[in-house]
Amino acid sequence: MKTKILAVVVLALVVAVEAKAKDQMKAQFRPLYEEFGRNSTTKLEIVSGPEDVKMRNGAVAGKRWIATCGKYRFKLTIEESTGVKLDTLVKRIERLPGPYMKACTAVSDEGEDGIAIYASLGGARAHGGKGYINLVPHADALVIAHEVGHTLEQVARQADPTILDQWLAAIMADKISISDYGDHAHSEDVAEFAQLYAVCLGAGSEYVATLKKLSPARFTLWEKMLGVFFREARAEPPREKEIAIELSGGLKMEFVRIPAGEFMMGSHESPEAVVKALGLPEIFVEYLKNEHPQHRVRITKPFYLGKYEVTQEQWKAIMDTDASFHKGAKYPVESVSWNDCQAFIKKLNERIDKSGVEFSLPTEAQWEYACRAKTSTRFSFGDDKALLGEYAWYGRNSGKKTQPVGQKKPNAWGLYDIHGNVHEWCADWHDSGYYKQSPPSDPAGPRQGVARVLRGGSFYDDLPDYFRCSDRYHDHPGFRYYRYGIRVAGNLAP
Repeated sequence: MKTKILAVVVLALVVAVEAKAKDQMKAQFRPLYEEFGRNSTTKLEIVSGPEDVKMRNGAVAGKRWIATCGKYRFKLTIEESTGVKLDTLVKRIERLPGPYMKACTAVSDEGEDGIAIYASLGGARAHGGKGYINLVPHADALVIAHEVGHTLEQVARQADPTILDQWLAAIMADKISISDYGDHAHSEDVAEFAQLYAVCLGAGSEYVATLKKLSPARFTLWEKMLGVFFREARAEPPREKEIAIELSGGLKMEFVRIPAGEFMMGSHESPEAVVKALGLPEIFVEYLKNEHPQHRVRITKPFYLGKYEVTQEQWKAIMDTDASFHKGAKYPVESVSWNDCQAFIKKLNERIDKSGVEFSLPTEAQWEYACRAKTSTRFSFGDDKALLGEYAWYGRNSGKKTQPVGQKKPNAWGLYDIHGNVHEWCADWHDSGYYKQSPPSDPAGPRQGVARVLRGGSFYDDLPDYFRCSDRYHDHPGFRYYRYGIRVAGNLAP
């Protein structure tokens, strides 16, 4: 019934274009406003947070999350005193059409709050501009669409200072008002048109066509502002979600693309809490302190990570030898030192021509980020240690030997055996106090040390503690052990 009613509205609008040229477009489309966003397909994904932040240049306390929507990535920030739940803000933004996520990204640079909710804005419902879209708690999706207009107009004005002059010319050419703001309030006219355009876009192509017929000059200029002036370089260039490289003898090595993002590295639980929850000996309290303090880490570039641990047949195809203790072509290579892994990677880079990808060991931060796959729990699959056997070969189900790769469930990003089977060497030197001074972006570990990092736990370990995402292990880079293996990373060229 709603569809039929709206169709009648459109027919009436088309007929009325000439007869009502002096009427407000917004009033004519009023029935559509009530339905705005109900059929939206826009979906946000929260990739990190909450993080404690200071808003208004440090004046008020807030919580911040990082969200993505397709190729767009942006911040969501809420003043704590408002009591507004993250889900409330997410649902409002999800009512917007996908292209409007560009504005969310445009206000999420360093030092900006992204889409932010404040307790008060001096009596206003919202403020939008270059670097900010600020809302009060009751501001709905229509208000956000209006502020998108202000933000993208200012983005466009930076690229072309005459943009508002062009908008005035468009108003005069269209000879039809939008709202009570008046035709000569150019900036408000842009914002009102942005809101109306979003309403029509959400309602269907026939409504968009009617809007274009009513206001062709504004329509053309707004679509230009929505696209051309926005710095598309903010969005990552498309890359394959998975790649496979050819080795000799028809063998392949598969990689999964890991997106850029932020996460909390280390354990969110105290050593005492972990010991109690997992039933570990008290001696583990001191050992677990190297996972603290938990700290925010930003992985600034996407990268590839091996879908599986390197197998013995893959190792032999590159190195011509295999010293693994537990033999099997599809079994993970083991009894390899960190130094051996560097030699393997060097030859891999020399032999394989994969344009734009440089192979390496993952950094410890890359490894934990990929292992967590947007989770913040003990394991990539949650906190329940009883589920470990579904995802990992470990001491209680492996028969105390390695097993063929890829037999257990993968994590959310499609990585197999990220828990268990063999410990995996990382690129970093180990330092138990490094987390206290770790840089916030792309940490690569200490400059020097005596031991290299290992992650993931092995087939031999019985205690579930060794398989937590935050668990850290280390050994001398020249030491070969039948529990140590390798998973290769592929870093993208700039």
